[in-house]
Amino acid sequence: MLIIFLAALLGIVTRPLGLLSPFWPANALLAGLMVRNRRMATEQGWLGAFIALMAADLLTGTSLIRALVLTIANLLGAGVAYACLSRLPAKHVHLQRARSVMHLVLISVAASFCSSISGALALHQLFGMDFCDEFDVWLIGDLVNYVAILPVVLASSAPAQWPNRWPTHYQLARLPQGLAQAAPFMALVLSEGVAIWIGGPGAVMFSVPALLWCALTYSLFSVTLVTLIFSSSTMIAISAHHLDLSVPWPMGKVDLQSIRLGVLLMTLTPLTVAIVSITRQQLLIQVQYLAAHDQLSGLLNRRAFDQQTSEALPVLSRHNRLVAVLMLDIDHFKRINDTWGHAAGDQVLIAFARIAQECIPQNGVLGRMGGEEFAALFPVDTVEEARHIAETLRQRFEDTTVDYALQTRIKATVSVGVVTARGAEQAQPLMVQADRALYLAKGSGRNRVELQNMD
Repeated sequence: MLIIFLAALLGIVTRPLGLLSPFWPANALLAGLMVRNRRMATEQGWLGAFIALMAADLLTGTSLIRALVLTIANLLGAGVAYACLSRLPAKHVHLQRARSVMHLVLISVAASFCSSISGALALHQLFGMDFCDEFDVWLIGDLVNYVAILPVVLASSAPAQWPNRWPTHYQLARLPQGLAQAAPFMALVLSEGVAIWIGGPGAVMFSVPALLWCALTYSLFSVTLVTLIFSSSTMIAISAHHLDLSVPWPMGKVDLQSIRLGVLLMTLTPLTVAIVSITRQQLLIQVQYLAAHDQLSGLLNRRAFDQQTSEALPVLSRHNRLVAVLMLDIDHFKRINDTWGHAAGDQVLIAFARIAQECIPQNGVLGRMGGEEFAALFPVDTVEEARHIAETLRQRFEDTTVDYALQTRIKATVSVGVVTARGAEQAQPLMVQADRALYLAKGSGRNRVELQNMD
């Protein structure tokens, strides 16, 4: 619980900066970490959090009773946030749907309300402090912290969506790099500087365009970090009098809460835009994935295979790489369908696709051409390496038993035609030669590899 202890110390250190900077990340961090790692959410874990919060208060001079009151209230809020988050579907926990923002806000309100009402009531009863004042300050402060910090913790644990196994080094060249990728964040920093320089009531809004630009450019996790940096730096700049909003100092209660709520809503805006944008991108990626992949085997379909090989070959040719093209055909596949049925044949195809994915190098392209025919293209260093890969695949499939229905075990083999060449920029001639080698393998008894070197 060292993280919670340090987060509490950070909140205590920023507290003297003024009423406008109640930055307390410990509660949101605690709830988020408990959700990310459910093994922490034990009696020992909550006890460790209690000790960490108490230690931070006591080491900084807070009295024992006051520290106990504050710690219990903070743990109550974190516990409510954890209880609510742990009951949400994973897609909302990881902020992967537009409605996830609504869930996040409602949970943050519930957690903030529980901690603030219990803490304010205890402070009123024990120390005679004004209940309404303490409640308002605590509620809004906690709400801002939950909305700013929870997304960072939750989005960082989100699973990857629709990973692309195929040659990423060809695709990365098209992605924005360097300054182009940093431009939105640089614009945000510049807008914050302009706000401090000009000041005035509207200065806090100067960063809105840059925040939206970040939301449309970066990943969800990066956007949550950007919004956290914006909200915390803005509140600290206001409390330190670096950002002058032309509001009389010291600020009144209404001005204080208005600014906090304004920063809160500005934090939600890019987060909502980012989630909606990323959700649409994921749907588009899903549609593109389904359009490019065979639904049974999960491999590339013929159109996508042709497209990716046509993109990969010129790159490999420029680097003078030796290329291997494989044509593969499962032997006597019709006999399998006629004997055990098409469902059994499907299981054989799935088993072969899995083995082929494991054998073909990760920087290669693998696809199902149709029926029981498959193809692969990948760079190799030597002709013998191509033969070894093809032979390994053939042997592994021969040694595999496909279990189907009750006590039904199916054995199958594959014939492989291989061609190697250097400097080729079009896949079709190589495919024709590999197909001829495949027919030679089938005509020579099947369950064998035939290789032709065109280098």
